[in-house]
Amino acid sequence: MKKLLLAITILAITSTVVAQGNSQNNGKGKSKNHGKSAKSGQVKDNEGSWDAPNGNYGPGKSSKNQPKKVQAALLRDYPNAGNVHWTKYKGDYTATFNNGPWRSTAVYHANGERRDTRTPLTRQQLPGSIWDVIFKRDRIVPTRYVQIDRPSTAERIFRIVTASNAAYYYNENGVRVQYDY
Repeated sequence: MKKLLLAITILAITSTVVAQGNSQNNGKGKSKNHGKSAKSGQVKDNEGSWDAPNGNYGPGKSSKNQPKKVQAALLRDYPNAGNVHWTKYKGDYTATFNNGPWRSTAVYHANGERRDTRTPLTRQQLPGSIWDVIFKRDRIVPTRYVQIDRPSTAERIFRIVTASNAAYYYNENGVRVQYDY
């Protein structure tokens, strides 16, 4: 199981690097994606991300005119963000960007206030307290992991997704919690 997970992770990272190398259009004409997202890692941006279970953040329109407050807030929160792609959905602006080796997604209100940031994780990056609870108490077989950071609290939330796309949320202590995007 560990070897399979490692192989999938390496494949995802390799695909991300290759996709980013081919995504440059050198400023000539429109991008071939034309508002559609490129798959990178485990996060699908702009097309109803799998880490949006309640439909609150579904398909968004590509945004080129996000408010200055929102742009400034992203630069303040993530000064090293690269390859940023913006979408707008129901009045909120979503920035999908390179955050180290991962492709993170941050959601901002129009006033520049950050709602949350979601970053995919590997099994090894998930806290052990959650891993023990998932298998021993809840008997969940996870396929994807997402860390959710909110500026309103220092507590991180972890979204665990099963093969059937069921989502479960846990805090850092392994306690199951409610979370509504």
